[in-house]
Amino acid sequence: MRAGSVALLALALAAAPAAFAQGTSPAGPDVRVVNPPSQPVPVRLGGPVVVTTTAPLPVTVAGAAAPQPFQFTYHSANPLTNQGFTVPAGKRLVIEHLSCDGSDTSDSLLAVQVRTRVGIETTPHLCPFTVRAHMGRMVYAGALPVRLYADGGTQVSFEILGFGTSPSRLAFAGISGYLVDQP
Repeated sequence: MRAGSVALLALALAAAPAAFAQGTSPAGPDVRVVNPPSQPVPVRLGGPVVVTTTAPLPVTVAGAAAPQPFQFTYHSANPLTNQGFTVPAGKRLVIEHLSCDGSDTSDSLLAVQVRTRVGIETTPHLCPFTVRAHMGRMVYAGALPVRLYADGGTQVSFEILGFGTSPSRLAFAGISGYLVDQP
């Protein structure tokens, strides 16, 4: 029995590809990934390719159409024409970043609210004002990475949330993301 086991082990080792033997690397290009410049993290695969994290890398889903960049800016000073927009039919909007800023004569603003719809659900999302400063009037700012969705043909709308009805309330909101073909 023992002789059979040793023979089987010897046969398995002889059949293993040389590329996976201890101390050798599989064939392929060299890729070196660098985190921050002060702390490089090399990953050797075999060629002179260098990727750094100083700029975002595009990500593509194999077999899917390329995403289309999308941005929109809301401005509360023009409430009749700038309350929102309609997502193009046949597309789904993916919002990746939301920022907001505002000002008023009192300390009453809380957030800018963005409403999106997927299926039959309309959902409010808040961009809270996380920075408040008094500069003759109150100024506010906020920003956050998000993952929000809106179906094609649906309305994305904006609203200022706060206390009071100061006529000097102003707010801006910016969203950025991309459009993809709706599943």
